[in-house]
Amino acid sequence: MKRILVYLPVLAILLTVNVYGQVSQNAVPFLLIAPGARAGGMGETFVSIADDATATHWNPAGLGRYPLSSSWIEFAATGDQEIQKIALVKNDLPNVNYKQYDIWAIINGRLSKYKNGNWETKTSQSLDEGRSVKSVILRYTGLGENEIEPYYDKLVRLNNSFPLEEIGALQQKLILYIPDDYQYTEEIANGFDRLKTAWSDLKIDSHEFNKFENMINNSLSDDQMLNSELDSVAFGFDRAIKRRSIDKIDIPLDIILDSPVNCIESHGGMLYVGTDNGFYRFDPKRNKWKLYGREDDLLSLKITALSKYRRKSIIIGTEKELVYYDGAKIKKYPPEKNAPKGHITGIAAASKVWATVENDLYFYDENDWKNYHAHEVTIGEDLDKIIESFYRAVAVIDKENLIEQIKYMNEIEGELSVGQKIKLPYQPVFRGKLLSLAAKDNILWIGTTTGVVMFNGETFYHFGYKKYTAEQTISIEDIARQFLPDPTPDKIQQLSQMIIYYNNLQGDMVEPGQTVMIYANALGAPIYTIAAPSSKRAYVGSAFGVIEYNDGVWSRFPKPELAKTPAHTIKTESGEMWFAASNKIYILSKAQKQLTLQHSNYLKELDPDIYFEFFSIVYPTIEWGTFGFAITYLSMGSMERRSETNVYGGEFHPYDLAITLSYGARLLNNLSAGLSARYINSHLSEAGAGMEKGSGTGYSFAMDGGILYDVNRKFTLASTVTNIGPDMAYIDADQADPLPRKLALAFAYKIFDSPYNKLTLLGEANKLLIDLNDDIETEIREIIPHIGLEYWYSNYVSLRTGYIYDDIGVQRYFTLGASMQWTKYRFDFSYVPESNVDHNRMGNTMRFSMNVGF
Repeated sequence: MKRILVYLPVLAILLTVNVYGQVSQNAVPFLLIAPGARAGGMGETFVSIADDATATHWNPAGLGRYPLSSSWIEFAATGDQEIQKIALVKNDLPNVNYKQYDIWAIINGRLSKYKNGNWETKTSQSLDEGRSVKSVILRYTGLGENEIEPYYDKLVRLNNSFPLEEIGALQQKLILYIPDDYQYTEEIANGFDRLKTAWSDLKIDSHEFNKFENMINNSLSDDQMLNSELDSVAFGFDRAIKRRSIDKIDIPLDIILDSPVNCIESHGGMLYVGTDNGFYRFDPKRNKWKLYGREDDLLSLKITALSKYRRKSIIIGTEKELVYYDGAKIKKYPPEKNAPKGHITGIAAASKVWATVENDLYFYDENDWKNYHAHEVTIGEDLDKIIESFYRAVAVIDKENLIEQIKYMNEIEGELSVGQKIKLPYQPVFRGKLLSLAAKDNILWIGTTTGVVMFNGETFYHFGYKKYTAEQTISIEDIARQFLPDPTPDKIQQLSQMIIYYNNLQGDMVEPGQTVMIYANALGAPIYTIAAPSSKRAYVGSAFGVIEYNDGVWSRFPKPELAKTPAHTIKTESGEMWFAASNKIYILSKAQKQLTLQHSNYLKELDPDIYFEFFSIVYPTIEWGTFGFAITYLSMGSMERRSETNVYGGEFHPYDLAITLSYGARLLNNLSAGLSARYINSHLSEAGAGMEKGSGTGYSFAMDGGILYDVNRKFTLASTVTNIGPDMAYIDADQADPLPRKLALAFAYKIFDSPYNKLTLLGEANKLLIDLNDDIETEIREIIPHIGLEYWYSNYVSLRTGYIYDDIGVQRYFTLGASMQWTKYRFDFSYVPESNVDHNRMGNTMRFSMNVGF
């Protein structure tokens, strides 16, 4: 049956585009139009990168890699290193992921920084012309000249290859063999003095000194020293002394800290450190320390807890009181604020400041510090109801003691009256020691040795325990036996002790009707750390692994290793997460949802009404990979309908449409894969032409598949097979045309990849998988190579170029492109310069697209 005549001019237009040499052999060639001005600017090479929302078209495997998919990064400790706490300090790098934060840690009581794959305990400082060792140490420590002597000695010893005492020992050994009448005795004494001074000034040439020392020892090997040998010594000192100090000196990060580090915190790009002997601030940009507290009238210089607060403030806990740093100096709360006294064990600051003092809880509302909740009695409330609502689990097992304590505290003798204000102490809420705090909005999380507790401002919720009410007199051991799946004697004994301790029982029997709380899961275990990025989400580091809270639902953390690893610090910054265990730090660099929009006029010289639209959105998940959705649309403008006898039949608006669903996931650390399913609608006309019946609309479905493999940190290989599906038919299935099935092989090589300068070389070879019946030479000629180059300065500006060589289609042209990015918004532009029209029918084509993260 004949084709509809309207198809012919449309096909002619698309052939003029000549996207590939074989386009005339396939249907819906619009599927080969490259979306995204970023890819268009570098020779339409993107299969090996596929790192934005256009990956739904180029390579769905890109959905399985960062930044479209969350990525885990691990930094391990080595040897006997034990990571105790971490802090994240904002740096000046332009990265928008975890790299914008430097990781500082307490390791074995010492301050360390993670850099270049290692935990470093020292930094290097340049000794430029005119800079002395003394000037460097003065600036680094922030101390005065009369204070730096012990630090200076420590620094000089670190940067010399041998101790000063070695020079003195050599001198004493030599003196025994110098005759009284030796004429150069004074020169030898002066030489050793010069050596000691040079050692202090870091001007010793270690290699020459070793030769000098060996010369003396060899001369003394026979227990005598000839005058000629002494002469060589007297005039040999200068060879071991350099004119200038060494170019760089190593400085211990914690050189100014006089005792082990207890706690660290960061705020506003500064690092704050608490030790047994004071509170310190380190400015990484200026590479300078400052000590606080010595001049203040503090009850104790032993810093036990730190927490950042508003602006540049730091709340400071000491061994005996709570104070704060206002960005300039340490200050005490006025006496009328009733700041807590005692050993401060934890601090959390949100809209309120919370602090744990030994085993009690305090909060500060800008007016006063309180260790109780002020409750106003409402209609229908009595003391029983108030206690049950406020204390919940504790009220179940200890209501009588709570009633007595609250009556005594509030001097209650009769019934409560409406509007009466009573104090409800926090301390009875807790069982065991308080280990950790986290606050967000009006939600407070408390970690204890017996589990996690949440306070929403009105009620305390205990997790990790089940209620058990005895129906008859029963022993604690029998209760424990009922709750254990494997009731061995040791486990029964252990659980029995936990029941007695948590429920504050005096004996080992439970009476009929009595209720006790029984340990049920890891939420009742010791809780070392808590992070609360929002009021509905929290991450809890228990003794048995990390547990996630999501709007009332608890679940094991999706990373299996962390779900079983005790974490002592959890940090969240800018959507990224850090989990610190004793031997490793796990970083979850979270992907962001992205969308791409593109609109471009296509083939303006042929018809100004033709335009191309592309929309894509990707949605990442932590557990299930990343999903994508895309719409591709090509409008071919307005056309006249003509019969076989050229009779005008009105206008129609042909278009092509594709809807794509994509999925990508990481299979291995260096391998990701993805699949796409595509629905295709090619609407060329509402009706056939001439004697043809039916519409001029075709439908089909297609699949894409892709992989991305990182050979190493710089080199990536990729491959895709696209548009695999049934042939497209409009009127007659016998006249169906194949989809533009295509194989792509690609690579990407990072020529250099620094935070401020990135240059990537890309290559790609495409081959349509249609009518593979030609001779081998023709099949090879049908391979279309692309090459591209992309340069990024910081994360703000990008420049691109590329080249496309289509031998069969006789298309050979350059492409140019650029981007501007600000925070989560990126604007892309590409341009094909005009050249020989026989080789470049895409000349003077401009494309614009926008990529948005959210």
